Amino acid sequence: MNRSNEDAKKLYRISWVDHARGFAIILVVYRHIVVGMRRSGIFVSDLMYSSQEVFYNFRMPIFFILSGVFIANSLQKKSYPAVLKDRTFTILYPYLVWAVILVSLEMLFSNVTNSKREWVDFTYIIIQPRAIDHLWYLFALFNTTLLYLFLSKIIRSFLIHGLLTLVLHWLTFTYLLKERA
Repeated sequence: MNRSNEDAKKLYRISWVDHARGFAIILVVYRHIVVGMRRSGIFVSDLMYSSQEVFYNFRMPIFFILSGVFIANSLQKKSYPAVLKDRTFTILYPYLVWAVILVSLEMLFSNVTNSKREWVDFTYIIIQPRAIDHLWYLFALFNTTLLYLFLSKIIRSFLIHGLLTLVLHWLTFTYLLKERA
């Protein structure tokens, strides 16, 4: 394969994936704007707040599903350690760097942010990532990837994978509903 064909292959995008990501990104940004405004004491209409609540339950699963679509493909091309190394450098490392930067800046500029950070918040980066606002997703995605890599190594049955996925989604969903109540 010549160089131009390789470049064209790298540029190939799957349009429905890009559209789904774009849609999910818009929903995530909308939620963060609405919740951030409300936290800051800025008036947010009931309609604006309710509309972001409607989208709450499926905006983040879209990202997890899309990531899951591609990890199986990665495992066909690379070894388990290579996929883990790749995910560490593309997901975990950026999460850690940006979480430290975010917490540091929010502490430094606490008088003008809607988050009052303290030194203990640095520990939340690992032990309670949802407390680090929008970055929790990266840590959850990395851990989900680890779990998938582990389970796919020890469980070879597609049916058991599917059933286990359904059970884990149900447990996660019920936990999140209880947490929000």
